[in-house]
Amino acid sequence: FDYGPWRWAPSFDPAFTAAYFDESGLYAYGRQAQAIHWDVAQLAIALTSLVDQEALIPLLDGFRAHYHTAVIEKMLNRLNVKPLGHTENAGLIAALELALHKSQVPLDAFYFDFAGGRAKNVVRYVDPLFDDFKAKLAAFKPANSMEHAYWRAEEPCSLLLDEVEAIWAPIAENDDWSLLAAKITAIRAMGEAYL
Repeated sequence: FDYGPWRWAPSFDPAFTAAYFDESGLYAYGRQAQAIHWDVAQLAIALTSLVDQEALIPLLDGFRAHYHTAVIEKMLNRLNVKPLGHTENAGLIAALELALHKSQVPLDAFYFDFAGGRAKNVVRYVDPLFDDFKAKLAAFKPANSMEHAYWRAEEPCSLLLDEVEAIWAPIAENDDWSLLAAKITAIRAMGEAYL
C-alpha cells in the first residue's frame, strides 16, 4: 500500500490535490471516484486467476452508484443529520457542494456550523449561494444529540497541514508530545459528539 502525501482540504475544491508531485491532478479530490475505480479494477484484474471474470464485471459496473451513495451518506453523517429519501439526500449534497465550491468557506467550519441542521455563525452564510442549501437542510433532523460540549464550542476541531506541522515541531525539536496529546483528546471529543 502506498500511503503517500496527505493533507486535509481547507475548503471545497475539486481540483485540490494533497500530492505535491501530482501536477496533472490525477488524485485530485474531485477525481477520487475515478482513481478508486481504477484501483479496484486493477485489483479485479489481479483476482481473475482466482475468480471468474464474469462475476467481477457487475461488481465493477456497480461501483459508481455505490460510491455516490456512500459519499452522500458520509456527508450527511458529517452534517449530523438523518437521511431522508435518495432524491432529498442527493439534492442537499448537490446544493452543499455548489455553495461550498463557489464560496470557499472553510470545510470544517461549514460542517460544524450546520451540524444537526442548525445554523451557527450565520454571518458566514448570508451570501445567497447558501439559500438553496439552507432551504433543503430545513427538512432534515439531527442524527444525534446536539447536547455534547463539542457543539457549544466556538470553532470546530480541525487538522489542516499548518496545525499538523505546528504539532510536529515540538516533537521533533524537544520530544514534546503535549500538543499531539491535546489534539487527540479534541478529536476524541469530536468523535463522541457524533455518537
